[in-house]
Amino acid sequence: MLLDKGAPGLPTIFPDITQLLSEDDVKACRRQLTLRNHSGELISLLTSKDELKIRIQSNQIAAIWPILLHIVSTLESKQNGGYKVQYTERLPIKELEAAIDVHFEHRN
Repeated sequence: MLLDKGAPGLPTIFPDITQLLSEDDVKACRRQLTLRNHSGELISLLTSKDELKIRIQSNQIAAIWPILLHIVSTLESKQNGGYKVQYTERLPIKELEAAIDVHFEHRN
């Protein structure tokens, strides 16, 4: 994800999570943060040195979208300065469609 200006620290984007951390831990996760979702999947967030890019990684594509949605809505909100967000890589449409198919198979 490419931003039009330097990203705020990851603790600013996830204040509900980072408020539970010590001050030293919050400083340590300014540019790198790993989250675990309700199904146990790990999602890693990395901010580039110039703070213009945020990389989101996970072994499961379905685990990324809620985090991506939160980041984009937080950054685009006016209270955070109204960032413009662009995707720098091809979106994984085939992988997303496969995850959606698996979801609907489990629902039946």
